[in-house]
Amino acid sequence: MGYAAYFLIVQDFVRFAKRNRILTTVRGSAAGSLVLYSLGVTDVDPLQYRLPFERFLNPQRYTMPDIDVDFMDSRRDEVIRYVMDKYGHDHVAQIITFGTMGARQAVRDVGRVMGLPYSDVDRIAKLIPFNATLDDAVRSEPELQRAAEDNTQIHRLLDLSRKLEGVARHASTHAAGVIISRDPLIEHVPLQKATKGDLVMTQYDMTAVEKIGLLKMDFLGLANLTILDTAMKIIEKTRQTSVDLPSIPLDNTKTYDLLGAGETVGVFQLEGAGMTRYIKDLRPTNIQDIMAMVALFRPGPMANIPTYIRRKHGVEPISYPHPALEPVLRETYGVMVYQEDVMAVAQALAGFSPAEADVLRYAIGKKIRDRLQQQRAKFIAGCVDRHRQNCRGRHRMCPHAHLCPAPGCERVVRELYRNGGGHPVRPGGREERRAGVSRGRFAGS
Repeated sequence: MGYAAYFLIVQDFVRFAKRNRILTTVRGSAAGSLVLYSLGVTDVDPLQYRLPFERFLNPQRYTMPDIDVDFMDSRRDEVIRYVMDKYGHDHVAQIITFGTMGARQAVRDVGRVMGLPYSDVDRIAKLIPFNATLDDAVRSEPELQRAAEDNTQIHRLLDLSRKLEGVARHASTHAAGVIISRDPLIEHVPLQKATKGDLVMTQYDMTAVEKIGLLKMDFLGLANLTILDTAMKIIEKTRQTSVDLPSIPLDNTKTYDLLGAGETVGVFQLEGAGMTRYIKDLRPTNIQDIMAMVALFRPGPMANIPTYIRRKHGVEPISYPHPALEPVLRETYGVMVYQEDVMAVAQALAGFSPAEADVLRYAIGKKIRDRLQQQRAKFIAGCVDRHRQNCRGRHRMCPHAHLCPAPGCERVVRELYRNGGGHPVRPGGREERRAGVSRGRFAGS
């Protein structure tokens, strides 16, 4: 498929980082690729954890595969400069990103230009809920509606602000995106000085850059890797011993006892008051508990955390959205936790291929309305057809009705659409194969 050069370039700068003791790791669906694991880009064995390759790359994927690489934020620039020196300064650039005007910001900017008193503008801006559009705010806030009706200046302020809503307000440098091109970049895209430092960046944003065929690579700076590096150096200095990160055991009881006691400060994705409270309630005993909690701790799926905790400790009986999903969701106590769960459910219940299941996962995760509607109809049709050969006549008369997914598929698809988006890749095993669900063609990854 032409990705060999892409994989090898990523391997090249990851190897540079490791050789120079720059801590690095890969997040996301790339962990499902056996080739990347063999190249030393990822550290997670996809065979051991049964990670589906189709989550990373498949013939029906709408977008380019992403290899999201984290580096110590204190030394990320060293890796970017290495890439520029090796592939040419005229072939490498960071990516521009545009900050757009939200409703509140538009009101404040327009009010300042109109010369309205700051107190009046501030009062109107604070009536607008965060992340709401002006139209939504006027509909939902009676006080804002009354202010517009009673005061012509406020009415004009809101009218002008509507016209500026969503307009680019300022430019900055994308936090992670870097373009590496075969040809000099000036042949494909206009460039400008980056907003910080002496590097250059494209004048097209990430979406436009990808549309013209340039490949974005992600160089993410992670403060926790810098903290980890500092901790390792302190240990080496004070205890005269070095820490080998890959050899750290995942079954250390004392570590889970510490986390269960709320000692999470400085632990990536586990610190913070909300997460710490849930970790204390969970009292984790294995790495799967930690993975599930990180996946669930986000808007929407967060509502399932108390259920997960109660079921783990036997306080609440384990149930499944459909009996056919027990092999798929047994490890997570019947709770849909990961994006891979969406794929596994679609395969087990609606007969989707791994590639088709990933299309559904992508549509749910990105909340693409038209694709969601198409996938919903396809999912329900697949549920009906899945066990048709076992059904005779109406479902209530069928001797295999308890195996047929069709009667409960509406409830399952509602739960998928409500809780299926935004979960990170799971680095853990599952028993889908017992249900006849393929976890991916690892040999071809």
